Amino acid sequence: IPLCVGSAIVPWVLAMRETFRPTVRGPARTGVVLSVWLSWIAVGMGGRFYEHYFLQFVAPLALLASPGAAELVKSWPGWSRSRRRMVVLACALPALILFAFSFARGLAGAYPEQEPRARELASWLRANTAPEERLFIWGHYSPIYYLSGRLPGTRYVTTSVHVGNFDPGHLADGVDLTPFRSDRDVALTVRDLEANRVPVFVDTAPSGIHHWDRVPLSTVPALERFLHEHYALVAEVAGSRIYRRRQGVTAAQP
Repeated sequence: IPLCVGSAIVPWVLAMRETFRPTVRGPARTGVVLSVWLSWIAVGMGGRFYEHYFLQFVAPLALLASPGAAELVKSWPGWSRSRRRMVVLACALPALILFAFSFARGLAGAYPEQEPRARELASWLRANTAPEERLFIWGHYSPIYYLSGRLPGTRYVTTSVHVGNFDPGHLADGVDLTPFRSDRDVALTVRDLEANRVPVFVDTAPSGIHHWDRVPLSTVPALERFLHEHYALVAEVAGSRIYRRRQGVTAAQP
């Protein structure tokens, strides 16, 4: 609530007023009201509250608040100075707080692109692979592709979907993800690796980037077997293991 409502307090106040004291009526307005207030169910039922979940509010909230906003603009010249200051403060303060938080987060090195192990790994990949070479990364850290300037060699930018699609940061140490393994996604990955002849395979589990040490490659034996049959270890960087595909190795035909 502090994040979602506090960052846009004026639109929420206007939306509440429009909900209970409508300036316009009709089915379109009813649809917008329902879109705003029922979105709380969608963003709340997962119980995780990532910031980007709240973007679902933006469009319907703006629509619902717009009649009140238009009225506010029209009546602005007749307002007292103290009332104007209050509205300006209500609009500006959340933006200033967000700016300060974002700046402080950067100073603390807390953005994904600032993760030191990921940066070291990406730097090695950028220096030791060709720009056109694609990667497969066993892990839950897509910024590595971005930081290294390399594209994924399979349809997966993270591999959480292979083992239940959990965020590893929410898992307990020692959890067994074998019951959640998706054999379909594993098979599609192996197919992509072979069809695209992906030259570089990166295993981030040993490094623990974003807690991926909780999901070792042994959790997916078919993928681990494919790795050892077709790739050779060439480097270990910041704990991650980097493999390159052996020349002339092809998959056995079924």
